[in-house]
Amino acid sequence: MKAMADASVLIFFARLGRLDILSMLFETHASQTVFKEVLAGKGRNPHEVGLVEGMGDAKNLLVLKDSGKAKSGEES
Repeated sequence: MKAMADASVLIFFARLGRLDILSMLFETHASQTVFKEVLAGKGRNPHEVGLVEGMGDAKNLLVLKDSGKAKSGEES
């Protein structure tokens, strides 16, 4: 099942250290705006932001262009 995550959901699960739950239950998507919002918190919460970045690097988070389409090279 696909799920669209907002910044709060990503940060909450990262703080719990349980981003894996999202990956187990959903094909998780987030808009570029949401992803940038999470990255903006890197100075305050570097550990959590690093976990969310890692989720994207591992292809467990699909970051969509704000138009709703996947970034170049990724499927939506």
